[in-house]
Amino acid sequence: MVEGNGVGKLRVGMSVKAAKTSMPLVSDRTIADDEGGSMRSMHLRIGVATAEAEVVDGKVFRVSVRNPTLRTARGFGVGTKLNELLREPGWEGGFAEGYLFVWNTKYCGLSFELNFDPHNDPASNPEWNQDGLASLPPGTRVQSILVRGCGQ
Repeated sequence: MVEGNGVGKLRVGMSVKAAKTSMPLVSDRTIADDEGGSMRSMHLRIGVATAEAEVVDGKVFRVSVRNPTLRTARGFGVGTKLNELLREPGWEGGFAEGYLFVWNTKYCGLSFELNFDPHNDPASNPEWNQDGLASLPPGTRVQSILVRGCGQ
């Protein structure tokens, strides 16, 4: 299950050693980040899926989920339609590293990356509140979940 502090046994803030001890390690490597630098990235098996843990100073900094089998307690996950999220009030959106993310304070520590590219849609709405998000194309879906941890 994905929650605001982690995915399954994988928790934001846990040490690399604890992560490797509590679940199978698929890969551990240094990769290029979105800003031209590098970062440590571990892929860990959680059930039948994997999640990516970004590591800073020997601890899990954030977790990315791109597998549709890992879901939140409410059933949100990769593939969830935006209009399903918007059935609840309180959603906001914004851009980070070139991608549109949505979040709701009701789900502390979680944000959902959408498959919407505003560069390809000149009619995109600059107000990323509940109404602005509702104006996005009907096929807009979650393409990843980012777990930052509550309070971060």
